[in-house]
This record gives sequence, C-alpha cells and structure tokens, in this order.
Amino acid sequence: MAESKIIPIFCCFTLFKAISPLASTLNLTYNKARQAAITQEILEVVGGSAV
Repeated sequence: MAESKIIPIFCCFTLFKAISPLASTLNLTYNKARQAAITQEILEVVGGSAV
C-alpha cells in the first residue's frame, strides 16, 4: 500500500526537476521584457516624449 503513495510523489518530484529549467528560463525572459518596458518608459519621461 505504501507504493501507491510513493509513486505519485516520485513522479511529481521527477516532473518538477524536468520543468524547473524551463520555468527559470521563462521567468528570466519575462523579467527582461518587463525591465525593457520600464526602462523605455523612464527614457520617454526623462526625454520629454511622454504624453
């Protein structure tokens, strides 16, 4: 009976290990895009081109 509880836990752990690099890459990509947008906004405000 213990096997029926261990197998799903092991599968979830294995899946987490497999997906973690992808999640990190997506998070980094999102943060870079967000930072670029923020930087652009600041440049527009400082440059006086913001409406």
